Amino acid sequence: MATKKPSRPNINFDGAYDDLTTSAQVVADSRFNVAKGVLELQPNALAVPHEKTQETSNNSQIRSDELVEGQIYELPLQRFTRSENNARVFYSADELDATAISLKTQGQDVPVIGYVRDNKVILVDGGKRFQAATSAGLETLRVEIGPAPASEAEEYEKSRRVNVTRSTQTAIDDAIRWNDLLKRKVYETHEHLAERNNVGRSLVTRTVQLVAIPEMILRKMNGNEKTRSLSTAYEIYRIYERLKDSPDVAAQIAEEVIDEICKESMNRNDAKALIDARLDPKLKTKRTRETPSSSELRFGQAIGTLKIFPAKKKLDLSFTNLEEAQIGRLKDMIEKMLSEQLELYGGAPG
Repeated sequence: MATKKPSRPNINFDGAYDDLTTSAQVVADSRFNVAKGVLELQPNALAVPHEKTQETSNNSQIRSDELVEGQIYELPLQRFTRSENNARVFYSADELDATAISLKTQGQDVPVIGYVRDNKVILVDGGKRFQAATSAGLETLRVEIGPAPASEAEEYEKSRRVNVTRSTQTAIDDAIRWNDLLKRKVYETHEHLAERNNVGRSLVTRTVQLVAIPEMILRKMNGNEKTRSLSTAYEIYRIYERLKDSPDVAAQIAEEVIDEICKESMNRNDAKALIDARLDPKLKTKRTRETPSSSELRFGQAIGTLKIFPAKKKLDLSFTNLEEAQIGRLKDMIEKMLSEQLELYGGAPG
């Protein structure tokens, strides 16, 4: 008996080929899309910039020549350096502390701005955040890379415009930076600097004179709005102009004068009179500091002091460690007493 051959299965080779081709294309498309997404985020096979609205990851390994203008990166602090043409020179301890706390607790809301030079990112906006991040022990800052300025003068002028708009620029910042820019011939003359920054020549000359004051004293002056104004700062400069051969004496007088100006919240005219009195030996011998009569008071457990200055026609009353309820009661008592002063004095008070 003849052996029956097995029947050949009915295979649609054309359909199978189409199915295989489609499947391969899907896999290829999928891999291509993954690779495309990686390259869009990592064009140099490293962590690189996202869009400005997106969060950035740490880009510590990216080279400076790979940083792209208009993009935002998160870079280690050692990659940054402050521009020598930044308009701000001094930052108060209070504003640095506040910025440091904000960076640590709230994060960095706005990137600093810098450009690439000599394998460093030069900060043109964000010096305070950089200094605060350093003092806070942070490791990185987000930065937007911008174009390098055409000149040092252009770099300074842009920085000053930003800071003047923010009301953070002071006469003392101007004095130090203008003097440095003139020394480096970024501006050839006072007239050149004045013209480029839209200020008067006399203002430039008057401001630059402040650098005769030692930096330690300038820092102290910059910490109070009264002593960092140009008009009052110039009066303090006169101390050093008059006592240029006695710098130690000048420093002692300047520190005492600055403390007095800040304590009494003096305007320029008051500051000038005070300084004139300290510089003129005749006025100095006549000048005596009034010692107030004082007495200790108690309100509950709180201890207070009453000081009377007869010559100044002044009375100071102060308490420490008052509870909130005590403050309200004491306020009511004082107001009640003053409202009844006609009775207290038997008529209108003298």
